[in-house]
Amino acid sequence: PTGWESTDSRDSCQQCTTGKGVTSGICKTCPAGQFSSNNEVCIHCSKGKYQSLSGQNICNDCPGGRAAGTSGQDACTACAAGRFATGGALECTQCELGTGTSQTGQAACDDCVGAETVQGICTECAAGMFLTDKRCENCPRGFISDAAVTNVDIAESVNTPLLTANGTYRVVADGGTCATAAVTNT
Repeated sequence: PTGWESTDSRDSCQQCTTGKGVTSGICKTCPAGQFSSNNEVCIHCSKGKYQSLSGQNICNDCPGGRAAGTSGQDACTACAAGRFATGGALECTQCELGTGTSQTGQAACDDCVGAETVQGICTECAAGMFLTDKRCENCPRGFISDAAVTNVDIAESVNTPLLTANGTYRVVADGGTCATAAVTNT
């Protein structure tokens, strides 16, 4: 019968134990990436699941931060930086605009505070830019965005002197907009 093998003396049959399947009339231990719960055949773990050990009767869901897009996996693949996966995922998903992660194997994305999302990774705005609608934009002409204002920063930002009539330079404020701030000479 299915799920049974003949004994060494071939005068009777014995049932395969859990985690084994019958191949050519012989019970064989299911390899990693497969399982047998009915003691008849070894079955590949489905997508989103894995089994790292041989001779098992179940497959496990991939943990958060990992995914298995093909069946028969003995391990799940860690999500790359900028991507995440919940438990049992078939694939990793890129972090949405305004969220990101810089580490591999993440189950969720973090909010990008004061930074934009570039390919799922939170990235601070460069000098000469400011954050608006979750994206870095160039400051308007006559403004700069650098908390530590120097003459070099000013020249590199817009290539013209930015000293205003009241003795201030334009710089980014903590709120993420280009605003005025006192002159700093270095």
